[in-house]
Amino acid sequence: MAIAELDLFTHVARAGSVDVAELCAEWHLDARPVDVMLTYFAALGLLERNGDATVRLSPLASEHLVAGSPLDLRAYFASLRERPGCAELSSVLRTGRPADWAGATGARNWEERLAEADFAATFTAAMDARAAFLGPALAARSRTSRRGASWMSQVARAPMHGPSSTGRRTCGRPSSSAHRSTRSPGGS
Repeated sequence: MAIAELDLFTHVARAGSVDVAELCAEWHLDARPVDVMLTYFAALGLLERNGDATVRLSPLASEHLVAGSPLDLRAYFASLRERPGCAELSSVLRTGRPADWAGATGARNWEERLAEADFAATFTAAMDARAAFLGPALAARSRTSRRGASWMSQVARAPMHGPSSTGRRTCGRPSSSAHRSTRSPGGS
């Protein structure tokens, strides 16, 4: 969506640096999901952020995601434009409302589904698995970067997410009672 529909990286390249608030206002986008998207792009090494105020292109994005670059990959991403996930992302960026879980039509969004103990346990287990895989690399990077260490300290102070089976918001591993409430794939 950011590449195929908005051509965000070409826009940033032409401007040199883009004010995030002005971008949201000009393109009629909700600030919160745009912040998440830009943070993700910065983590991927595609954008460089100056605090929360402005972004500029990284050399990697300049090489692959800008109109006219010799190694322009935008046509590949444009071929994905009609996929449901792209349409959902467009809606989230414009409305600020969460999408349905995993593209499920007519389902409640994932934030609402977290109130279900089984779903919350499955979701939390998935996030734990992802953290186990990505955590060591993130920790290694934070040790070698003052900016990474600062970011890690902000994450550590962030509010916790996701309801537990006790109704309290938790972060990380679900409580053992949440694991016990998880049903087997056969539904028993």
